[in-house]
Amino acid sequence: MFIYAIKSKINDKEIYIGSTKNSIRRRSTLHKSACRTKNSPLYNHINQNGGWENYYCELYEEFDGTLDELKKREGELIRHFKNDSSMICLNHNIAGRTPLENLNEKYKNNPDYRLKCKLQSKKQYEKLKSSLNPHLNLQLRLNLLCI
Repeated sequence: MFIYAIKSKINDKEIYIGSTKNSIRRRSTLHKSACRTKNSPLYNHINQNGGWENYYCELYEEFDGTLDELKKREGELIRHFKNDSSMICLNHNIAGRTPLENLNEKYKNNPDYRLKCKLQSKKQYEKLKSSLNPHLNLQLRLNLLCI
C-alpha cells in the first residue's frame, strides 16, 4: 500500500495527499481521467489551474499495515500539511474520518459555515411555519433554538 502526493508543477506549495492499494501509476491515471469527468473541489482546482498537465502524482511513502492504519496515516499527513502555513493542502476531508466527523469539524471550525447552516434552518422553519398548527409551531421554534 502507498501514500501518494499530487503536486503542482507550477506552485510547489500545493499538495494533495491520498492513499491506494494499487500502484501509484494506476492511481495517477484514475485521477487524470477523473479530472475530465468528475466534479470535486480537487478536480475543479486542477482544471482551473491548467489541467492535469500542470500536476503530477508521486510516491510519498510506502506503507505496511492494515487499511484502517493506512487511512489514519493518510489523515495524519493531511492534518500536518493543513497546519503548515507554508503549504496549500488541497484535501477537503481528512482520511480515516466518517463523513459526519468531517462535517462536525467543518461546523466547529468555520463560523461562516455555522451561520449558513442556521440560515438554512431558519428558511426551512419559515416554509413549514404556515402549515403547522400553533402547538407544533412552538415546538419547532424551541427545537431550532437548540441548534
